Amino acid sequence: MPGSKSWDSSIPRIATLVRLTSTTDPSRKLVVINTHLDHEGAASRRMAALLLLQHVQDEQQAGSTVLLVGDFNDGPSSPTYADLLAQGRLVDAFNASIALPVGPAATFPGFFNQVRDAERIDHVLFAPGTAVPLLATVLAIDADTQLSLPSDHRPVLVDFLFS
Repeated sequence: MPGSKSWDSSIPRIATLVRLTSTTDPSRKLVVINTHLDHEGAASRRMAALLLLQHVQDEQQAGSTVLLVGDFNDGPSSPTYADLLAQGRLVDAFNASIALPVGPAATFPGFFNQVRDAERIDHVLFAPGTAVPLLATVLAIDADTQLSLPSDHRPVLVDFLFS
């Protein structure tokens, strides 16, 4: 139900989904799911990730290439991240990039004395065999020096070649 909370979430959370179809080949479809998992509730992040994974698998079964992206509020050492990558379900574009990832390691630099994360908590995940990440980077923007930023996170950029 829209606006509801579940598990141990601090506030309602959302995922948005867009389905894109090639104009030259209607059989080629790309689905992008963007999410923002809870910043406080570890159980909420983990359960929401498993729910999102089910949507990813459903879209894949329908023949779509799927990207799962967003602010996971969890780094590569977390159970949430491990669940998503378990058994080769999804691949992190940063780990699979042909070019070595560049830019800062962390995507949350903190605003106005907030606690900064030491690792990347914003991720771009995809199904193995559906895409090749050519380059993955975190853009080196420091929130303390630029007050007109649209987000409190550094932008993540991945250049894909789709199969």
